[in-house]
Amino acid sequence: MQIKWCGHAAFLITSQSGTNILTDPYEPGGYDGAMGYGNIPNAIDIAVVSHDHPDHNFVQGLKGKPRVVKGPGTHTVSGIVFKGIPATTTPRKAVKEGKALFLLHGG
Repeated sequence: MQIKWCGHAAFLITSQSGTNILTDPYEPGGYDGAMGYGNIPNAIDIAVVSHDHPDHNFVQGLKGKPRVVKGPGTHTVSGIVFKGIPATTTPRKAVKEGKALFLLHGG
């Protein structure tokens, strides 16, 4: 497995089988240019979204046809199990807003 930081909260995780997983895709140049990171050049197979803000959920700008994983609960994509665990500074707020921290297993 290889892990590469792409900027902000986006990490590209490449499995041994070559599956590209991207966490929290950001909008390049978002927030009126404050998001100073460029486009992510890799084709993405799976995009993991922790919450719905443009600096964490910009899946429409990704190359490839990524399957999107978001929200609490267990999600299996391409044999990889993702466990979304509600997380934020205030636990009640995380559940209400559907924010989640993801753990992955397998693949």
